[in-house]
Amino acid sequence: MQSGIMLAVGLCLLCVGCGGGSSGDGGANQGGTTGLTVAQYCEQGCVKVHTCDSTQDTALCEARCNSGVSTNVRGDFLSKVAQCLDSKDCASILAGTAGEGCSDQALASLSVTAAGQSMCDALSSAVTSCGGNLDVAKCLNGTKVFSDAALERAKSCAQKPCGDIEPCVETYLN
Repeated sequence: MQSGIMLAVGLCLLCVGCGGGSSGDGGANQGGTTGLTVAQYCEQGCVKVHTCDSTQDTALCEARCNSGVSTNVRGDFLSKVAQCLDSKDCASILAGTAGEGCSDQALASLSVTAAGQSMCDALSSAVTSCGGNLDVAKCLNGTKVFSDAALERAKSCAQKPCGDIEPCVETYLN
């Protein structure tokens, strides 16, 4: 169960770099701070791609990005990733290698919110009562990319029966 919950918490790190699921509240005011919405993030990134390769269709890029980046992501995380990507050279942008490093840098610069702490505490208690053990440090680090609203929804999963906790968290954080 621990690995599944950690996978759900960590999935978004990959989503921002390459495209992932979509649901939530838009990214504009996440974790108590402001930042880019998913649409703004995608527009900025696709302009960069088009600048590097004018044959790339900006509208198609934005459509793919908007359907691929989870709106459960904090706006300040998206802003930091976008700033990093904007500083990358065209070779790494077009090769698709710039995103992961930028996601890692953005993650390292963010703090855990009270909602992240609360969610990890609740999940840790629930997993322990189910006979498992949740690595709270990994959970906390993974929550730094998610909006407080998404984390509050995922926290409610701690009230579910043992077998339902993991799929519940995956649903709310993907």
